[in-house]
Amino acid sequence: MHARVAFARELSPKLMEVNLSSKRIHWPHMLTVGGASILVATEVTALTWAAGWALGGLLGLPQIFALGLQLIGAGIGLTASYYFLRAALRVEPVITLKAPDEQGGLTLGEKPNGSEPARLS
Repeated sequence: MHARVAFARELSPKLMEVNLSSKRIHWPHMLTVGGASILVATEVTALTWAAGWALGGLLGLPQIFALGLQLIGAGIGLTASYYFLRAALRVEPVITLKAPDEQGGLTLGEKPNGSEPARLS
């Protein structure tokens, strides 16, 4: 935990100096994360929605309670999809920062001196 705080303090001045023109989107990673997130979100939300529908029918609940179970299931599915997207963005560097001198760039999640990548998990 202390390493993460120290790394954030070390990286903060660099990130404060960055303007919008120095950011680049890494499109292959963006397409990978976007496609996987859409696929996982659809499957998980449909699975949890269907589980609510099946439980409501199996238990013989009135329609309003079955609908409530479906909505709870959909909420769980959307929450799981959100956390999947956060984890995917941690692993795949989607936005890279160009160095002010245009020699290479600094990837989010990488130490400023470029010696070794840091895991922000």
